Amino acid sequence: IPLYNKKSHIKDTLDSVLSQNYDNYEIVVVNDGSQDGSEIIVEEISQQHPDGKIRLINQENGGVSVARNTAIKSAKHTMVCLLDADDEWKDGYLKEMDSLVQDFPDYKFYSVRHEIKEEGDKIIFPAVDLADNFRGVVPKFIPLYTSSDGIMHSSAVCLDRDYCMELGGFPAGQKLGEDVYLWLLYGMNTQLVFSNKILMRYSRVTENRSDVRVEKMD
Repeated sequence: IPLYNKKSHIKDTLDSVLSQNYDNYEIVVVNDGSQDGSEIIVEEISQQHPDGKIRLINQENGGVSVARNTAIKSAKHTMVCLLDADDEWKDGYLKEMDSLVQDFPDYKFYSVRHEIKEEGDKIIFPAVDLADNFRGVVPKFIPLYTSSDGIMHSSAVCLDRDYCMELGGFPAGQKLGEDVYLWLLYGMNTQLVFSNKILMRYSRVTENRSDVRVEKMD
């Protein structure tokens, strides 16, 4: 979980992980130089779990790509699921990811479908041009990615830790499209395993939108 000034969201995000019906995981939170005390909330919740379930890493602000790369390289487990500090996993997310990895062990790249929470608690279901019960290896990922808004999101993926670093991880210094770059890189080198179950909620309220956080770039 990359964390930067998400004081009003991080508790709900962590709760969505801690309430999963799957227990073989650790939570790595990388505090990317927050200035609103977000890391204090993480520390307080961590103290409620003295088993070391939550690990907080503090670093100077370097951007979301650097924070994600730090978390991935620091992970103790081979497989890493990403989650932004204002998004939430739905019940069963980790169990489904573990099941995908067990059923398709020769792949490096896994994802589930997500929903979007807009202003006023409006829920949007992005399109995915696959059967409702699809679960397996996606044929021709890049063409599908360009036409299916719901097939990829950085908070709905599971990655092989070492393979991600072999590809170079997320591009440091990039403020927009850093995740798109990496998913296309994956698409050119391997295949995606996808479950068409909606198991992640992406928060797209005004304060979280990338187009109001950073200046548009070519």
